[in-house]
Formats: sequence, C-alpha cells, structure tokens
Amino acid sequence: MSERRGGITLDIAWQASKPAQVTIRSTLGEDAIVRCPGAKTTVISGGKTIEAKRVSPDVISFKTDKNADYMLTF
Repeated sequence: MSERRGGITLDIAWQASKPAQVTIRSTLGEDAIVRCPGAKTTVISGGKTIEAKRVSPDVISFKTDKNADYMLTF
C-alpha cells in the first residue's frame, strides 16, 4: 500500500493486520511526524539508525533529508 501526503510517501507492509514495516520517502526534506501507538519504533536511513524523538506516548518525530528513504520497524 502506498500513500502520498504533505511531501511524504508511505509504503506499508502488513503482518497479522498490523503494520510490520513502513518505508517513508521525504520529497521535501521536512520533519516527519508518525503515529505509532505503543510500539518501540526504529528509524533507519542509509543503513544508519536515525534519532527519533517521542513527542507523546503514541507519536514520534524525526528530521528528514529531501528525497531520502526512511525505514520504520515496529
């Protein structure tokens, strides 16, 4: 499944009716804000772990570079 919104394109892989992996492509290079309820989330880009700030129990935020891909695993 792929969805584009606000300079971000999402590709979501589902497992047991839940997202198992999300790939984000940032087309504008702005901050990404992602709702991920109750899950430990890792953000990886270019083989490196990216620092994500938990802004609430269910939301993370991280900086992106223009046209870069970010993989989130839960």
